[in-house]
Amino acid sequence: MKTFVLVLLAVSLAVAAGLALLASGAPDGLEHSLASLGVAEGEALLAAPMADYQLPGESPARWRQIGAGLSGTLVVFFLAWLAGTLLRRRRPRSLPPAPAHSQSEH
Repeated sequence: MKTFVLVLLAVSLAVAAGLALLASGAPDGLEHSLASLGVAEGEALLAAPMADYQLPGESPARWRQIGAGLSGTLVVFFLAWLAGTLLRRRRPRSLPPAPAHSQSEH
């Protein structure tokens, strides 16, 4: 099971990096809709950790996009692993045997 999870993580990271290379530089749907309606972009209530789907820094934009995709994938993987671990702890270790039903009871 551990090997399967590690392979799944590796494939997920490869897909995230590959899709980051294919990301469009055009505005996303919400930004495009707001621009077409003439609505100016307002002040953000909260600072985005990865504004415009890029890590902050001075490196080329493609590397920052790949970094954002990889870090987002790792965050989701960690949260899914954490949820699975917590749910597994709540399940009883051994389930009691199911009661036998005979045909005459029905």
